[in-house]
Amino acid sequence: MVSFLRALVDLTLVKKQRVCIDFRNTVKCYSDGTLLFYAELQRILARRPNTITCKAPRNRVAGQVLCHLGILKQLGYTKDIPSERDDVTHWQRFAGRYADATQGVGQAIDDLQGLGREQIRYLFRSVSEALTNVTQHAYIEQRMDGSGHPSDAGWWMFVREEPDELQVCFCDLGVGVPYSVPRNSKHSTWFSTRMGSVLQAFGIHSHRDAETIQVTVDEKRSRFELTHRGNGFGNMLESVAKAESGRLIINSNRGAYMYSSAAGKATHLTRNYEDSIFGTVVAWSIKLPKGEA
Repeated sequence: MVSFLRALVDLTLVKKQRVCIDFRNTVKCYSDGTLLFYAELQRILARRPNTITCKAPRNRVAGQVLCHLGILKQLGYTKDIPSERDDVTHWQRFAGRYADATQGVGQAIDDLQGLGREQIRYLFRSVSEALTNVTQHAYIEQRMDGSGHPSDAGWWMFVREEPDELQVCFCDLGVGVPYSVPRNSKHSTWFSTRMGSVLQAFGIHSHRDAETIQVTVDEKRSRFELTHRGNGFGNMLESVAKAESGRLIINSNRGAYMYSSAAGKATHLTRNYEDSIFGTVVAWSIKLPKGEA
């Protein structure tokens, strides 16, 4: 996925070429990867309209997903691919440039049927904080791959509620959590101290992006030293912890932090990669109690 996106950005935004994306062998769309692709596509088309065409998937379900999300239509494929599958039609998409959770997102969260009011509050706070972070943190500088532009600033989100599971995916194409968090001078002393204790606890001799994300989540902190800020990841994690089972995955630049909870047991994992996604993708999901659903 990262190699594909890098080639797509290079051809369209750097080399100014026209591109045809061949989806014919696409058989499955993962929510977080699809959201990252969707976000990059909106960024490219906003700056270079009508420069990308496509060939539709042979796989019926993959075609339904890309049609439901409006991707095929944006790429000039006019044939409708209707779907009655819940795992397709239940996906809602949102996008914006500012920290305004009333742009349909707040109402969508409030309308969720399978969550209790406390969990809805956690989720709403998490989303509101994520939108605020995009406005004040994510686009403080241009992307590391050199393809950034001031007009790129924005966020994208998928929400899907099934009878037994709720999924929320959030994405921005900014500088990434591992870069934005340590940049504040007042924040750097705390960050270095906290990071040192984490490295010592896990026997790690140097930190990379994944460990930076973990410290940020653990401390519920942002670049600003304000007690009411930086709790977005913490609220998401707390919602997962309070559910019967769930998962939180934060991918940012070259790192990933994963938290899962099941049967009262929590698991934390970090992973570092060779390639960067040049942005942040958060995938949050919880299993809904059957009785409530």
